[in-house]
Amino acid sequence: MRQTLDEQKSSEVGLRIAQAARARGISQRSLAKASGVSLSRISIIFAGTARLRSGTVVRIAEALRVPATYLFHGGEMPPVTENTREPMHIMVGEGEQSGYGQNGPPPEGVTMAQAMQVIAQQLAVPIDRVREAVTGLLRSEAEVSKLKG
Repeated sequence: MRQTLDEQKSSEVGLRIAQAARARGISQRSLAKASGVSLSRISIIFAGTARLRSGTVVRIAEALRVPATYLFHGGEMPPVTENTREPMHIMVGEGEQSGYGQNGPPPEGVTMAQAMQVIAQQLAVPIDRVREAVTGLLRSEAEVSKLKG
């Protein structure tokens, strides 16, 4: 279920998105490309006038490399580091962002449980929801393999 934020909350979140992007030196165009949200939509979000869906906020948080909880609830802005000065491309598809994305495969020795824990922390969601999503993806992959095979 997609959750749309109310007008006041959307405005607050939009202004925090703009603030985080500016602090990191990330342009609207770069953020749009990295998050998969259109440039025109990003512009409206920066102005604080867009009605936002929670999923859009999470995608933008991932691209900005900030916790989604910061965008939703405010507080102290996460520190700007060398790693956060460039947006993280999160789209999977053709080209250089396909597969594992720009950061490559996880380091050797990282377990599935550890990877899911990191995902849960980054998205600020319960680990059970991440496990359900990963399990669903694995089941879908198995079903596709059966059809091909």
